[in-house]
Amino acid sequence: MSDNVRVHIGTPEDMGRRFVDAWHRAERGEAVSETNVTFRDLEALLAALTPRRLHLLPQPPGAQHQSARDRTPPQLQECP
Repeated sequence: MSDNVRVHIGTPEDMGRRFVDAWHRAERGEAVSETNVTFRDLEALLAALTPRRLHLLPQPPGAQHQSARDRTPPQLQECP
């Protein structure tokens, strides 16, 4: 499993395409190590990833150790 989680907003069909693509890569013998989470819309994403929950996510390597209460939440990056 990857240390990174890709968060998507999309349809069940989008999620299914990613699953089938990973399945085919695994069948070809490629290493598949990825974690994807798909939300149906921005409202569902924001309901799940509240600021308080974002504080619980691990810090990036090299970041100064701070308690979850004192640190800023990690930045979200757009994935292709």
